[in-house]
Amino acid sequence: MSGNLRNPQVQRMEEARKPRRSRIAIAFGSFNCFEEKIRAEVEAGSLDRIDMLGETGDGGVLRCLRQWEEDGLI
Repeated sequence: MSGNLRNPQVQRMEEARKPRRSRIAIAFGSFNCFEEKIRAEVEAGSLDRIDMLGETGDGGVLRCLRQWEEDGLI
């Protein structure tokens, strides 16, 4: 059957199965782009380093957001 002649209900079901992009990925293109922006703002002094990146640079709010994105929560 041709792709454009398929049952609309089947098409909706197939669309629903596709992974959804997070709000961050939609707004910034990808989570990595978002992370680059956050790290640049931390370096510029606009955001607190410990809050955003944690004491070791790989934790804090940024790590939580990445985990939530990976888990499909945002």
